[in-house]
Amino acid sequence: MAIGELLIATSIKFLFEKFATLASGELSNFARGFGGERRIRTLLTKWTTTLEEIEAVLVDADEKQVTERGIKIWLEDLQDLAYDVDDILDEFSTEALRPKSMITTKVRALIPTKIVKLDEITTRFQDLLERRTVLGLQKKLPSDTGNLINLRHLIVTGANSLQEMPPKIGQLTSLQTLSNFIVSKGNGFTIRELGNLIHLRGALCISGLDNVVDVVDAKAAKLNEKQGLDELLMEWGNTNSEDSRNEKVELEVLDMLQPDKKVKVLSISGYYGPIFPTWVGDPLFSNMVHLVLQNFEKCTCLPPLGQLPSLAKLQIRGMKRVENVGLEFYGWGCSNPFPALETLCFWDMPEWEDWSPFEVDEEIQAFARLSELSIRSCPKLLGKLPNSLPCLRKLEIQKCPRLVVEWLPSPTMLHQKRNTLHFSSVSSLSLSDISILDSIPNREVGDEVLATVAYKHLSSVTDMRIENIQKLTRLPKWFFHGFTGLEELRIRNCEKLTTLWQNEVRLQHKPPAPALRHLEIENCPQLISLFEEEVEGKDGPQLQRQQQEQEGPPYLMGLMYLGIDNCKKLEKLPEGLHALKCLQKMKVQNCPSLTYLLFRGGLPAALEELDIAHLSKLESLLAEEGMKISCPSLKSIRINACKNLKSLTDAMHSSNNNELKNISLVDIRGCEDMGSLPEGWFRVATSNLRDLLIYDCKKLKALPYDLSSLQELKVWKCPAGIVSNWSSLTNLRSLVIDTIMISKPLSEWGLHRLSSLRKLLLNGLKDYRWESISEDGMLLPTSLTGLSLQYFPNLEKLSFKDFQDLTSLEILYIYDCRKLTSLPKEGLPPSLLHLLIQDCPKFASFPEQGLPPSLLGLMIEGCPILKQRCRKGKGRYWRFISHIPRVDIDDKFIFDPSCC
Repeated sequence: MAIGELLIATSIKFLFEKFATLASGELSNFARGFGGERRIRTLLTKWTTTLEEIEAVLVDADEKQVTERGIKIWLEDLQDLAYDVDDILDEFSTEALRPKSMITTKVRALIPTKIVKLDEITTRFQDLLERRTVLGLQKKLPSDTGNLINLRHLIVTGANSLQEMPPKIGQLTSLQTLSNFIVSKGNGFTIRELGNLIHLRGALCISGLDNVVDVVDAKAAKLNEKQGLDELLMEWGNTNSEDSRNEKVELEVLDMLQPDKKVKVLSISGYYGPIFPTWVGDPLFSNMVHLVLQNFEKCTCLPPLGQLPSLAKLQIRGMKRVENVGLEFYGWGCSNPFPALETLCFWDMPEWEDWSPFEVDEEIQAFARLSELSIRSCPKLLGKLPNSLPCLRKLEIQKCPRLVVEWLPSPTMLHQKRNTLHFSSVSSLSLSDISILDSIPNREVGDEVLATVAYKHLSSVTDMRIENIQKLTRLPKWFFHGFTGLEELRIRNCEKLTTLWQNEVRLQHKPPAPALRHLEIENCPQLISLFEEEVEGKDGPQLQRQQQEQEGPPYLMGLMYLGIDNCKKLEKLPEGLHALKCLQKMKVQNCPSLTYLLFRGGLPAALEELDIAHLSKLESLLAEEGMKISCPSLKSIRINACKNLKSLTDAMHSSNNNELKNISLVDIRGCEDMGSLPEGWFRVATSNLRDLLIYDCKKLKALPYDLSSLQELKVWKCPAGIVSNWSSLTNLRSLVIDTIMISKPLSEWGLHRLSSLRKLLLNGLKDYRWESISEDGMLLPTSLTGLSLQYFPNLEKLSFKDFQDLTSLEILYIYDCRKLTSLPKEGLPPSLLHLLIQDCPKFASFPEQGLPPSLLGLMIEGCPILKQRCRKGKGRYWRFISHIPRVDIDDKFIFDPSCC
């Protein structure tokens, strides 16, 4: 390995280690502080994958750089990028080590610049990958690898696109671990090299087997003599055209690649032969527990896999020509097929039509231990499925549109061959893109006989998903009589579903113990209501309905979560919803036909979270005018984009107690017609409200009068009057005011009355056209520890009066004040720890006496004049900043030896 390659490889190895450490350590924690943890983790994962791709071509690049200047430049750019990545990660790590109290406001300054830098790194990585392809760099191992005769372990990263093995790999006779062996095009004979590696153990993946054209070469690999191999993956490529593939040769090659019978895991992929050799399914492979067969173009039948005595997991995918899974699948003459199988998957079988049941002997049962069955993307399957699976726990059927599934046999269908789901042990059931009989939604089918049968066969199901079932218009009467143990029900993308149950079901049947805890309905465009309303002329049903309006829907009495999304025609939620004593969270969004949330009775007593969004016709939470809310358990309410909602229902009061006393978060956004918030929610001193967020409520005139418990207030895009009264905000600690149309000076806002305020952010006050902040200053509370001034386009200077009383100020952040030229010449508070000035192109001056000696960090970005004056050792202000431990200018740590 050349010195240049060694340096780059070392840098890359170091970065791999650093990515792993940072993803699980301080960088992840730091990112979590501003909600960017997922993004940081995604970036680190992407970078790791990219580095693996780059690392795999380093050998080829090093060999070619002597004669190809473009590759030499590519390597130099890679080395530069490695250094830059290391630097940016060090900067994040340094910030992450600061005390949490210092990070929160600092983050506001770091995010716009550091995240941009991370994105730039990603772009440079992508550029290197693209240039790698243009330069024709190939993945290969060092050519002298075969000389390492004492090598015991060779694990190849980025092996998926590795082109070939190094020569003389067969000389590594001490090798015990070899992760991958690649047979390159035109070099099928190289598979012989495996023959000498008699000590191999663990897992081995052999790819490029379509390049083996001589059966003798395959036999020379001696896989059947490698007793230490536990896991073997054999891959034929799919890049060659069909004309170049020889079915007979591939069958013979696979036959010669028979592994030792102790192998536990076997995967065969991309095989082009017409049939399987006899060893596949041989019961002498008694240790095999996991088998994968995938992407076979020519095979028309499956091998006798039922004979494998220990097989626990079987995955069959992409068998393009298999039309029937017949008795040969179980094994001819096998007395106990699939005795240990627990998981069976059939995926992507476009021609599969029929699955023959095992009916050789009534006393012999196939799949005796099968617990999970998954069938996906088998568009022609219409035959009968096995219906005697005593241990089945999870059943998944997806994208099988011709497969007719009857949940229960109807009287007219009892003697017909149907796929009847009566698995008494199933706990998880997922049905998607299948066909159902007309008897499912038919009102005439659903008598007490079916209810009894349902209870017998479906009571074990606890989790059910129904998706893309086109004929489903409603659930049958017996549904909850069968699914008595159902806890979670999710219904998605059923285009004809209009209601869940007929009203008579809700009136006539009471479940013994309703188990349903979680109900989600999504993307059902014809859904009008959960219960079909019927006009009854008799007093009896009418009285029953009134009684259940008070008692609540019987099948939902144990419900803890209700979620409804994107049901365009939904007009109302069930009457009696208020009586659901267990409901803790309700989320309703994208239902434009809803005009109110609840019919009568108020909110459910146990409700803790209410989240409603994009209900464009919603006028009120409650249908009854004058009704007040009583919900002591409610902790948070979020309302977003309900444009027709003019006000919120007020809270009920009893014995001087607030019935919404435990609400801690109110978040209201995009309610353009809302004119006020109810005083009753906040009036009593026992209120626990901590966070109030108001965004884009253009008609909201004012905040409630009594907000004494509030600790955090954020207001965006609202009228000026909403921030006119601070008298009750005695416990407010954090205040954000963003894009408010205010014309009066800050000194008249009364902010100095907020005696508990610690953090203040003022952003985008577009109508505030001051050049300075008036002679009286801002009159801010002396308790402030963090102050952020962002986007004041006309601000030219700051007054000493703005800061002289801020004796606790630790962080000052000034952002995007395009005309601001200086800080107060008299200086800044001696308590200041961090100063951040960003995107202020005219900013030129520090105070005459310099910066506070207490300063620990200074960040300057997008301030070209100030940058020039802070040049290391030369600038006018160097003497003011040289004592500060951390100084970053335009994203560079100026005390770094490489920084000029």
